[in-house]
Amino acid sequence: MLAIREAFRKEWQPNNGIEAALIDTLAQAHYAYLFWLERLMGRAIGQVELDEGDPRWEGRWRPPRLAEAEATHQAAGMVDRFNRLFMRTLRGLRDLRRYATKVTIQRAQQVNIGEQQVNVAADVAEPPPRQVGRSD
Repeated sequence: MLAIREAFRKEWQPNNGIEAALIDTLAQAHYAYLFWLERLMGRAIGQVELDEGDPRWEGRWRPPRLAEAEATHQAAGMVDRFNRLFMRTLRGLRDLRRYATKVTIQRAQQVNIGEQQVNVAADVAEPPPRQVGRSD
């Protein structure tokens, strides 16, 4: 799990605590997804671990006390849940980066944002207004 977390942190390079927490959640969801996918695949191809009461049991993982079809269905549901959690978290991290972008503009003369144009003029003093009327 830590290798997954480090790979995600290296890829995303979190900018703050919220992003770091989302990346941790992403790693945990991916790890749980892989765990349950392994269980599902084992059940699908008939590699169910033995129960402790079986003389061939060697201290491995014990399956829940469900019928085989129910246990397979449960594993498939867990795979789906953790995949959805992973995708929701990934979407949240992507949206956080997309919509929370800070823009700093220094010493610009003109900035175009969307369809709005903003001109920034240097400190130029305006000439005094002309006087209309008589001149002597």
